[in-house]
Amino acid sequence: MPSLLLRLSDNHPRIEKDSYRTEDKSTWLIDELKMLLSSRSRFSYIENIPQVNASILNYGIDESVSQISELDERKQIIEMRIKKSLQRFEPRLTEVSIITKTDSPEHVIFEITGLCHLMPVKIELVWDDCTGRFYFHG
Repeated sequence: MPSLLLRLSDNHPRIEKDSYRTEDKSTWLIDELKMLLSSRSRFSYIENIPQVNASILNYGIDESVSQISELDERKQIIEMRIKKSLQRFEPRLTEVSIITKTDSPEHVIFEITGLCHLMPVKIELVWDDCTGRFYFHG
């Protein structure tokens, strides 16, 4: 069964019938991971409000790290925020590990691996430190 957000998404707005029922189910998890990792939390300060930080208001990753001058510290904070988002909003993904690589001073690659129903899942998320934005690698 797809998540609520996937069911609410409308890839074919001119067709009345729900298309998620006929779509390839093998891509649901990756699509939902991309949706989660492409989303940004609405307010950075709600992370400290216990009842709100696990709500949809905090869906996505807080990418506000521009005030931190040291690159290694920014990488650690972003990695921690990715892990928290996955724990909160994607419980199907277990045994999550993140390997952080730097292919250039301005690009940080977060290699995210885990298991979904005992099947391995891998996705690479790239942080562009110059623009402060994420994109998917590969």
